[in-house]
Amino acid sequence: MGNNPPDYASVIKSPERHSIKAAWLPKDLSSPILDIGCGWGHLLLSLWASGFRNLTGVEVSKDQYEIAKASLPKEIHIVYADANEFLKQRSEEYSLITAFDLIEHMSSQSGLALLKEARNALKPSGSIVLRTPNMANIVATYSRYLDITHVEGYSEWSLFQLLDMAGFSDHRVVGPAINMKYWKWYAPWRGFDLRERLTSALQKLIYKSLHLYPLPSSCNFNLVVESFKK
Repeated sequence: MGNNPPDYASVIKSPERHSIKAAWLPKDLSSPILDIGCGWGHLLLSLWASGFRNLTGVEVSKDQYEIAKASLPKEIHIVYADANEFLKQRSEEYSLITAFDLIEHMSSQSGLALLKEARNALKPSGSIVLRTPNMANIVATYSRYLDITHVEGYSEWSLFQLLDMAGFSDHRVVGPAINMKYWKWYAPWRGFDLRERLTSALQKLIYKSLHLYPLPSSCNFNLVVESFKK
């Protein structure tokens, strides 16, 4: 989402440029949304720019929490807490829960525990959207060991298994959200992820040529998966 704190002033000037478009977003702008491990709050600010106003972020890092509190609109609720403890106090409260670049930083057992708590915090038919480095990508080893705090790596199939165990259903790989903030006339792929879409298609051809099955739905650098509460 960026290596700088969220730029609220820029969003106020042109919210449409910072908004995101994704099939997994609720149609109702009043839907309660929780971002687990919100970090500095880039995703929350993009959601705010898209018109969502019932937004909450939970962050366990004190430093990142303070940056988010200082950088985001005051109506976005930012909580300094452990995500599991926070979720244990919520029941059927959210329509959507997001967890971007988080689950790879915990063991599969801890990830399963977190997903179970997230499921309980979702409203009936609510959804969770996870983003994690994609182990089907040709540079999966690089992304897996890029950060010393990465302790797990997931393909869509292993992530589906974890979601099954947590009680979720109807898992699907979804495309990256379109964020015009990153679009440049000299690099149009930055806003629409055209480069990743092309490299993903090429990698699928390699899988086919090597007779590796099942074929991944996506070979993008990051894997984005949506799943629903039964």
